[in-house]
Amino acid sequence: MKLIDQVCTLEQAKKLSELGVYLRTIWYWNLNHNNGEYYLSLRPNEDGEFYPAPTSSELGILLPKFIIFEEYRYWLSLDNITTEFGVSYKIDNHLLNSEFLGDKNFYESSEAQARAEAFIWLIDNKFIFVENLTL
Repeated sequence: MKLIDQVCTLEQAKKLSELGVYLRTIWYWNLNHNNGEYYLSLRPNEDGEFYPAPTSSELGILLPKFIIFEEYRYWLSLDNITTEFGVSYKIDNHLLNSEFLGDKNFYESSEAQARAEAFIWLIDNKFIFVENLTL
């Protein structure tokens, strides 16, 4: 498996930074000042721009096993389709008629990217609070 498939994308890393998430991760997206492109490194670029690039495992630790919305419990579910990986939050009982938009699904080309999308959505929708995060 390629390293690029084991971490969140640069865009997701930037979004996490915009949301105020700073994680001490194994990998970082660092800016190369010579060509203006980003590359993955084990250390943050101390003299320039960088973004933490959490791995699938690191994001897995941070994703809650369930969320509660309008008194209903939605459970974390992981799916692996032939060309995509999915992270979902599924309601306990699919027969319930909730105002929530049903199950919430995130499908991306890698597990890390799907987990990052779910993580960003959870923060945006106040299911996770940045000040409570540690890694």
